[in-house]
Formats: sequence, structure tokens, C-alpha cells
Amino acid sequence: MITLEETSLFDGLRPQVTVILPVHNPDMNLLDRALGSVRAQGCDDLEMLVVDDGSSRNFVDLIDDLVAGDSKIRVLHQENQGVSAARNRGLDAARGVFVAFLDSDDYFAEGFLSAAMHEMLQKSADIVIGNILVASDNAFAVWGLQRGLPGSAILVGVDEFQAWRGRILSCSPSFVHDVDHLVFTSVCGTLYRLEKIRGVRFPVGVRHAEDRLFNVAALNVVDRVVAVNRTWLVYDRSNEGSVTSSFRAEQIPELESTVDAYARIAGLMLDNERVESIEVQAGATLGILNYVKLAALAVAASKSKAGVSSLSRLISTEAVNAALQNSVLFSGVDRLAASAARHRMAGVLVFLAELRTAYRLFYAVLAVIRWK
Repeated sequence: MITLEETSLFDGLRPQVTVILPVHNPDMNLLDRALGSVRAQGCDDLEMLVVDDGSSRNFVDLIDDLVAGDSKIRVLHQENQGVSAARNRGLDAARGVFVAFLDSDDYFAEGFLSAAMHEMLQKSADIVIGNILVASDNAFAVWGLQRGLPGSAILVGVDEFQAWRGRILSCSPSFVHDVDHLVFTSVCGTLYRLEKIRGVRFPVGVRHAEDRLFNVAALNVVDRVVAVNRTWLVYDRSNEGSVTSSFRAEQIPELESTVDAYARIAGLMLDNERVESIEVQAGATLGILNYVKLAALAVAASKSKAGVSSLSRLISTEAVNAALQNSVLFSGVDRLAASAARHRMAGVLVFLAELRTAYRLFYAVLAVIRWK
């Protein structure tokens, strides 16, 4: 809980914390659960900004009815521009000293806000990040930055941030294994000091990895981060399965803006004068290859000619070509995949993806046989 000494930061003229929740034609039961998890935080001095990103008329009415009578909730309506624009709208309207984000199908764990504010104030931090429990139908994982005693907190300074930024860009989602820097692939379940990240923006037009791009930019403007070994967010993916299995070939064109943003944030583009650290350049390069491989897996699963065409366009972009020039970063199959992408050999990438799928299936069947 917040102590009397810690309340000196709050002047009573603004809320302690703003929670930004973007929605677009949401599942109303899940939205009600998300809002309920915020109300249950026991934090009286907060505001919730529900940013309606162009929902249809019937959903607008349902959203307004759901929050009616709750003075802590403001609903902001806008034309459909995507989740990044909706969150940016929330940041512009936020009045809290601190800010947190939540998606309508996820929910906060009990005590998140008060515990995070306590760590923020006690350690003069700019970001406080906890663990994320990722739940799907048949598996769960914990994403977190440290594995100390339950509830323990560590303070991290700027000397580690460049390595972090590289790892955030390069890591691939896992719904089975506990992976540390995957916690930064989401902005939810993290508390930010608003005055420090007010100028950071979510990349409008980017449909994939917008959260991690925001966090990579945020780590450029903050001084201190606290990582707490406590689960603060339940990331509900029970209806989606893994990222790899749910990503479809028809979504491949959406990746072009993502790999372009990766290349630009790392200074890999020829027209970008900014030179990033080696860690960030390497992370962005590996991240771009991960998206190329994700696209190839989707094409291998769909067997569609349109998917092959989309993959060919993706590997023909300036961003992919700029990133994959340095083959020394890759080894084994990754080096082969990077070479195939660099030479615009979409068929080879799909073949490698099919081999990977067959390899994993073989060992899954073998494991079942051995278990029996």
C-alpha cells in the first residue's frame, strides 16, 4: 500500500494513476471482467480511460451502458484508427501521475497498482514491471525479467537498457516456456511514470509488435526500471492458441510495416542517419528474420499461392534486405533462411518451414510413444 510519506507526490488535483483501455467491438463479458479487475485494485484515486476505436453503433451503446454511473471512467470515442492510435489518444488525455495499459480480453492481478506504485516511489523508478501469466487452452507460461524470491524487486539502471532493447526486438513469443524479456512485448501489467514517457508514441499503422516498439522507445528516455517477481497481469489467449498457429498467410502484408519500423528504430535503413547500439541493431536484425520465418510458416500451413506472393513481396522490401546483409549474426538453419530471404527465394523459405514443422511433429510423436 502507498504510505503517508509517499503521498507527497500527489497534490489532489490529478489522479494517482490512469488506466488506458482501448476497445473495438469488444466481447462485453471480457470487457466487464477487465474493468472489474481495475475496480478491484483498491486504488481510490484513479481514472480509467476507455478509448472506443470506432466500434459499431450497437457496441458504442453497450460500452456506454456498461460504464454508466462510474465517475472514475471516461469513454473517448474516435473513428477506427487501430490500437496504437487509441492508446496515443489515451496518453494525450491521461491526467494521472502514473499510467498503465490494459486490453479488454486481459485483466490485472489483485494488488497490482498499489504494489507497483509503492515500488515506483520507494525506488524513484520510471517503469515498474512485473510478471505476465500467459494462459491458453492447453498451456501456460510466465514471462518475467527475474526469478528471485516471490515478491522480490530489483532496480536496473541505464547501463543495461541497450542490451534489453536488443533482446526485446529479437525474442519470439512462447506459450510453453518461461521467457524473460517477452514481458516487454506487452505494455499491459506495467506501470509507467507519465511525465517520463509522455512523448513516446505507439507506432500508428503497425499491426504487429507495436507494444515492444513502444517499450524499446521508452527505454531510451527513462533512467530507472524496477522488475518485480510477482504476477501482475493475466494475458488470456485461451481462444487464440500460439502466435505461430494463429498467424495466417493473408496477414503477411501487415508485417511490412513492422519490419520497416524495426529497421528504422535500429538505424538499418539507408535514409536513417541515426546509429543505434550494436545490441539494438543485432536484436532488430534477428527480429526481422523471425517475422520472415513466421510468414514462411504461415504459407507452409496454408499452401496458398497468394501467400507465396505476399512472402515474396515481404522479402523484397528494403527493410528486409538492409537487415539481412550481415550473415555473421546467424548460424545453422537461420543463416540458410537469411540467405534465402536476401536472394528473394520464397520457395526455399517455405521448404525450410515445412521441414521445421515436420521435425517438430516427428519429435512430438516420438515423445508420445516413449511416454506410453
